[in-house]
Amino acid sequence: MFRSLARRSQSLLHRQLTLLDQMERRATDPEALDDLFRLDHLTTRMRRHSEGLVILAGAAPSRGWSNPVRMVDVMRGAIAEVEDYARVTVATRSQAALSGPAVADVIHLLAELIENATTLSPPYTPVRVSGDAVASGFAIEVEDRGLGMSRNGWPNSTGGSPARRSSTRPTASSSGCSWSASWPGGTASW
Repeated sequence: MFRSLARRSQSLLHRQLTLLDQMERRATDPEALDDLFRLDHLTTRMRRHSEGLVILAGAAPSRGWSNPVRMVDVMRGAIAEVEDYARVTVATRSQAALSGPAVADVIHLLAELIENATTLSPPYTPVRVSGDAVASGFAIEVEDRGLGMSRNGWPNSTGGSPARRSSTRPTASSSGCSWSASWPGGTASW
């Protein structure tokens, strides 16, 4: 039942996004278009949360890709799902692509990390998402100007997940922290 409710909500959100896209294409007033973009991003966030419910119910999200998607487009797709997207920039020159079946999961994960970065850092600071090919796949970094994590917080932050700390960058009051996760054909760092 939980899964069914989440799927119905997801279906309505997909229809709403289609309608918003049509309205955005017809809009000529810049102020109205700006409002439509904000509504589009809010609906996209709602879709992401709905996908989270579907995943918690034990099902796969309904969005899916069969062909590889360039990593820059995966990163842009994640940014599009964040309310404060205007603060986020993408930096990569790589032409690397991600296997289609992994795209939805990576966009979902990356959007959550970017959302955290925009929410937990001062609103006047930028958030930078960068990525590049590495020996074991592709590494993505989300950089913000948040409070950071003390060195004492590192051991408790993984919560038993398979993620591992791969590098650190000290700041004046605390140390930044970078995490990595791998899947066949790729790696994500945060």
